[in-house]
Amino acid sequence: MAETKIKNRFEIRVFDERAEQTVADLLAYRNPQRTVFGIINNYLRFVKPIANKPTSKWPLDDRWAQFIGKYADKLRLAVSPEPVTLDQTIQWIKKQVAPSLKMLMPRLQ
Repeated sequence: MAETKIKNRFEIRVFDERAEQTVADLLAYRNPQRTVFGIINNYLRFVKPIANKPTSKWPLDDRWAQFIGKYADKLRLAVSPEPVTLDQTIQWIKKQVAPSLKMLMPRLQ
């Protein structure tokens, strides 16, 4: 490849449980490239469109496959949702709903 002055910077931001899963993967494998490419490969995919085929059946783009290279594994960061508790609902009402209701009450009467 020809030398180029173009530089790209990729940034992955993860929070809460996804951050914990990312750190767990980094500690387990001690391979940042594996972790980063696993996250990218799970959430992003470039394909070659083929008419009359569903997008899920489109083949992977050759340049994308070359970019991902040996890091073709996927790292899924989504966690299973937990049921909402009554206490969480009450806290949501206090923080989100109550201030708006307080502001609207004079207009509703």
